[in-house]
Amino acid sequence: MSRIMEMRDVPPAEVLKVSERKGKFFAQNKETKKLEPVMLKNSRGKLRKPNGKPLGYVIGDEDPDFTDFVLKCLDWNPSTRLSPDDALKHIWVLKGLPP
Repeated sequence: MSRIMEMRDVPPAEVLKVSERKGKFFAQNKETKKLEPVMLKNSRGKLRKPNGKPLGYVIGDEDPDFTDFVLKCLDWNPSTRLSPDDALKHIWVLKGLPP
């Protein structure tokens, strides 16, 4: 989850509310009573901050269809995330197929 947060930001409250593993990645702020991400370090010892490494930086932005595909695959909400069947029908996949 922390790597996705690093590229996509913090999940919406409605997703956190139903998450079974939020305790591993979030802690309740004692003052505000809100869930805040636990800052984890990457393999080089740097903190992974929400939206600290935007997706465009990670995958590039040469192909907007590829960016759209990845964004839909990394959707926080399982009910709106790209399903395997829909992924196979995505324009980025289809334009890579032979004629």
